[in-house]
Amino acid sequence: MVINLFNEWKEAYLKRDDFPTEAERYRMNLTLQRNFFLVRRAWDRRPWTVKGEHLVLKRFNPDISVPEVDFSFTEFWIQIHGLPLNRRSRENVLKIGSMAGRALDTDLVGPGSVVWSRNVRVRVEIDVSCPLVPGFPLERDQLPDLWIPFKFEKLRNFCYGCGRLGHDQCDCPDKEVISGFYGKWLKADNDEFRLGINLENLLNPNRLEMEATTSDLQSLVPNNRSN
Repeated sequence: MVINLFNEWKEAYLKRDDFPTEAERYRMNLTLQRNFFLVRRAWDRRPWTVKGEHLVLKRFNPDISVPEVDFSFTEFWIQIHGLPLNRRSRENVLKIGSMAGRALDTDLVGPGSVVWSRNVRVRVEIDVSCPLVPGFPLERDQLPDLWIPFKFEKLRNFCYGCGRLGHDQCDCPDKEVISGFYGKWLKADNDEFRLGINLENLLNPNRLEMEATTSDLQSLVPNNRSN
């Protein structure tokens, strides 16, 4: 948007015999600065939704054609609820985020940070062709396993059957869906939770995907009692 605007001005002035006045240059700079600010703000506030559907934004690269742009990945802030305090280090939160995709950042500050809050957050890049990860079972010494639910900020329409973006459950291509596994409780704009997911009841291929995701849980989420 900013580049196109600049090119239009440049072409317009190249056709003129005179140069832009100081007032015109001032207005041009103000407009460019405003558009740079709007683009940056739109980028920083990802993800966006258009008519209820997820919008994937990508940085413009003038060296590639539009068909070459990879729209298969997008980013979400994921809220991790119910995580014990001794597991809330920055390192652990990033490792937990890697269960849902590629962990990029967290709102924890400093190494070994422990926060007294309802949840911790991690920004994750996810593959839009894969099901959303709703959480994971946390194994604890001498205590029952604890289901740690995820909530996705700015999540709107997605399939409650297969857990993927891009379609609703009524249009899901999967003949077999997981009843009660995905739902509106994955959205951060409500206080609902689906506690205690039984992985044994998952259907293929989602069961295999979730088992593969959670099989290395203990190595991903070490106990931080020594921190």
